[in-house]
Amino acid sequence: MELRPSRQDIVAGVSVAVVLVPQSLAYAQLAGMPAYRGLFAAAIPPLVAAPFASSPYLQPGPTAVSALLTFGALSPLASVGSTRYMELGLLLALSSVSYGCSSDFSAPGSSLTCCRSRCSSGSCQPQPS
Repeated sequence: MELRPSRQDIVAGVSVAVVLVPQSLAYAQLAGMPAYRGLFAAAIPPLVAAPFASSPYLQPGPTAVSALLTFGALSPLASVGSTRYMELGLLLALSSVSYGCSSDFSAPGSSLTCCRSRCSSGSCQPQPS
C-alpha cells in the first residue's frame, strides 16, 4: 500500500485550503470570536473526524449557520470579544460535540459507522447494520 499522495490529492488539498482559510476567518468574526480562532475551528474537526469516518457529503468545520447561531446564543449572555464570551463559546462547542457523540451511541446497534452512514445517506436515522 503506497502512502504517497497523488497529484489529484495535492490539488484537492490546496483547493480546499484556498477556500477554507478565508472562510474560517470570516465565520469566526461572524460568530463574534477573534478571526484566528476560525483557523482552529477549520483544522481540528476534520483531523479528529478523519480516522472515524469519511464522507463526500460531510464537511466538519465552521459554517455560516453555526456562526450566526453561536453569535445569537452568546451575545445576550456576554459582551462580544470578552473572556466570558470566549469561555461560553468553548462550552457551547464542547457541549455540541458531547451531545452529538452521545446521540450516536444511544441508538440500538450504533457506533461511529452509524454516524458515517447517516451523513452519507442524507437521512437522520441510523442505518440498520
